[in-house]
Amino acid sequence: MNAKDLIRDVVLVVGAGFGAVKVMGKVTTYLYEQQSEEAKQQEEAASYGVAYNVAAKKAAALIGRDLSQEEAGKIGTGIHYALALGWVPVTWLPVAGWE
Repeated sequence: MNAKDLIRDVVLVVGAGFGAVKVMGKVTTYLYEQQSEEAKQQEEAASYGVAYNVAAKKAAALIGRDLSQEEAGKIGTGIHYALALGWVPVTWLPVAGWE
């Protein structure tokens, strides 16, 4: 594999990963909006909040920092994308012939 192929593949795979995250966000939002108010209330009662925002708050607490909801949202979104795009090399390398 030459450098041009490598760069093309990386751009395509990262773009596909980013696109998949965006599409899944839209699908999740749509499905949530279709739920009844009662189902939404049950879900909110059983939940600590958006999972990656909770992860951001817990990570910050480990170093003695308390995040605002806005900060947790920004950092949580970063965690969400990092986790999603972190799988890019795992899925791409075998396809690229780097077994």
